[in-house]
Amino acid sequence: MLLLHGWAASGDFFEPLHGLARHGLRLVIPDLPGHGPLAASDAELTIADLSEALSGLLDTMPGAVLVGWSMGASVALDYIARHGAARVAALVILDMTPKVANAPDWDLGLSNGHRAEDMRRVSLALGETWRKFPPSIARSLFPLGGRADAARLARFEAALAANDGPTMAALWRSLAGLDQRALIGGLPVPLQLVLGGRSALYGPALARWYRDRLPAGHVRVLDDAGHAPHWDDPDAVGAVIRAAAGG
Repeated sequence: MLLLHGWAASGDFFEPLHGLARHGLRLVIPDLPGHGPLAASDAELTIADLSEALSGLLDTMPGAVLVGWSMGASVALDYIARHGAARVAALVILDMTPKVANAPDWDLGLSNGHRAEDMRRVSLALGETWRKFPPSIARSLFPLGGRADAARLARFEAALAANDGPTMAALWRSLAGLDQRALIGGLPVPLQLVLGGRSALYGPALARWYRDRLPAGHVRVLDDAGHAPHWDDPDAVGAVIRAAAGG
């Protein structure tokens, strides 16, 4: 199992899924380039760079099940688009849209309505004043309308704040230009989705879009979960991952 974390997060954000190892699954949870305490600053980093790093990992573990949370799903899809799926057994997506930026023909991106030009504008502020953003980003990981656990919120904020602003800005700009809609429904590997019914980033209509393109039962909405469903309901997310792994 190769678990790919979201934008500005790290492998530590998958802690609630560590219990999967008790089911005989080998978990590989890297910090993607530009993330984590040892990451170097890179103001030109792109999603393609992250998918190339994923390619190197899969060279050593062919036949892996990929679990992509948020941006991690974009990285997994970008890898498959560039390199095919010969080394991938299955893909599990956790609360992610195939196109983050909204557009005239697409309103299932960020729930704040931001388009690509808005995301690029925000990236300027990310690069210049990164330390202002972790509190709101951390809060967005919790279910809408719910109370955020104080200890977990503080932990998320600290981890997010440790990132480099220009690096996060570069990846935000890269996400703004991605459109992976054409990949959904035509992937050469099994795909399962878990969406947060109270996600602060993506609205409920996204689930209907996926269900129109995937076989019945391949899209699960966790009604009380937010953008990090593996924190809100790790047992349900773990069950989907185990099923994808054939266990």
